[in-house]
Amino acid sequence: MSWRVPAQYEAAIALEQALGDPRSAASAISFQSAVQLDEREDFPQPHVDALVRWGYLRNMVPQASGGLLSTFEGAAALQRAVARRDLTAAIALGQSFPGSVAE
Repeated sequence: MSWRVPAQYEAAIALEQALGDPRSAASAISFQSAVQLDEREDFPQPHVDALVRWGYLRNMVPQASGGLLSTFEGAAALQRAVARRDLTAAIALGQSFPGSVAE
């Protein structure tokens, strides 16, 4: 029996792979860097920049409007992937999420 990841989760999996192991300080968005930024009360600009470089925002624009988003579930999966690493970055970029589901 072969198991395949549903298409709506492929972007979230690709994001996780691109960011690397969140337990490693070398990761683009590590748990350690998220805590350090939070303790200093700094905006997580390095994390936001990494997500923008990866194409996070394009993944929040519906395909009909030129983006990559095909399902609400896919957008939610991306939000969850970011939030588990850095909730502040997820909230900052999450502003694009309501706009992506309006269609």
